[in-house]
Amino acid sequence: RIMKPKLKTCLLTILLLGVMQAARAQTISCPDTNNYTMGVEALRNNNPEEALEYLNKELEDNPDNGYALAWIAFVRNYHGEYGRALTAADLAVKKIPENDKEYRAFAYVVRAEAHAAFGENEKALDDLTSAAGETPDDVEIYGKRADLYCYMGKYDLAEKDYRKVISIDPDNVLGYMGIGLIANAEKRYEDAIELFDYVTGLAPEYSSGYSFRAESYIGLRRYEEAVEDIARALAVGYDDKAFSLMQEVPDSAMAPLVEKLRMQSAENPGNGYWPYCLGAVYEAQGAYRTAIACYMDSQKKSPSSVTAYRISNCYSETGDFASALKHIDFAIALDSTDYGYIMAKADLLYESGDAEAAISELDRYVAHYPEFYGGYYRRGFYKDNSRDVDGAIEDYTMSIILEPAFAYAYLGRGDMYSLKGDSVAAAEDYRKVVELDTVPGCNSCAQYAWLGLGQKDKAVDFMNKVIENDPDDAGNYYDAACLYSRMGE
Repeated sequence: RIMKPKLKTCLLTILLLGVMQAARAQTISCPDTNNYTMGVEALRNNNPEEALEYLNKELEDNPDNGYALAWIAFVRNYHGEYGRALTAADLAVKKIPENDKEYRAFAYVVRAEAHAAFGENEKALDDLTSAAGETPDDVEIYGKRADLYCYMGKYDLAEKDYRKVISIDPDNVLGYMGIGLIANAEKRYEDAIELFDYVTGLAPEYSSGYSFRAESYIGLRRYEEAVEDIARALAVGYDDKAFSLMQEVPDSAMAPLVEKLRMQSAENPGNGYWPYCLGAVYEAQGAYRTAIACYMDSQKKSPSSVTAYRISNCYSETGDFASALKHIDFAIALDSTDYGYIMAKADLLYESGDAEAAISELDRYVAHYPEFYGGYYRRGFYKDNSRDVDGAIEDYTMSIILEPAFAYAYLGRGDMYSLKGDSVAAAEDYRKVVELDTVPGCNSCAQYAWLGLGQKDKAVDFMNKVIENDPDDAGNYYDAACLYSRMGE
């Protein structure tokens, strides 16, 4: 889906709200050493790097300070350093006094988040259960556990926890929202609407109540009401879900949606958000020229790298690569830290016929993300199509080393080995593709591998199953055309 412009919010402040309240509420004496105090103060001031420096100094002097360890684990999670977060949280759970329930619960929650980041959901659940045992009236912990149950598809357990939240805090919006989300997931849309009605009455300025109710209305094909809720959610809180849903409404509901967006734009003439929304809707429809005009209007009012990227993408869809490159360069100038734009520029250069320049851009991308398999795969693909066979093999191999389950890299390398006349190595890679890609879908490539193995009937059968599973995906027919092209048909 089309991206929203980035809103400047302080994530750390949001994450800290609950735990800082718990820390203030607890009655146990925390350490009052200078480094610990300065570390916590740095967190209050949204400076995690400074906090980490002070807290590490505290551990040098007082290695048994479980409070410092808990906060260090928290900051490690914030930076995505989940292994180090687990190490610190493990020690924190052992070192924090058993009678300090709030901080022990905090340490369990931090460790749970690290476990969840590694996909260790059962361990995360165990930690959240331990946290709830420490502070049985903390609704945030039940909410986190319910969210994880939902992610795991355990809706009955999730609903039990959401109802626990409501039993502790009868006016808790997130408890009702959670139960409503489960109803939507189970396609019990009428039940969901009833819950979201209650939410919007309880918290009329909470945008998610409207956006998730819109999803329920869409499930029931009540598009007029869905459009009303989408527009309301966007107006109340620039709602992400509403932004996604507005790109999915059917053509029959598009005219009233566009009219509402135009009204908002007229009522807020200096706000670039509304013409951006219009651009997103038109782009989703394939009306690229109209989308460009809307995005240009948005860009004049609120310059954004994301908007520049969207303009570039629309020009690319029309085949105007010169204009597309011009605007992707604007995006890069506005945000040089987003290397996704470098990747996009490489794609544009390749599509416009300049493979050498595309590979040069990907050299920059790979240098910045040396451990991401996708950069090597893409560069290998460009080299593959530039007849740099050995260079392609080298990049495909690196992609495989970094992500051994990525079937396309084996397919690309197999094709290169085949070009070199190494039929044994090629067949080995093709067999690996077949082993990895067993479920026919829009991202499948096993059909090509079967053909590479000389089994034409299996290739065609697999391709037909891909189409049968999603006959409305145009890309599947393109893939079929590619397959028959390889066959010489």
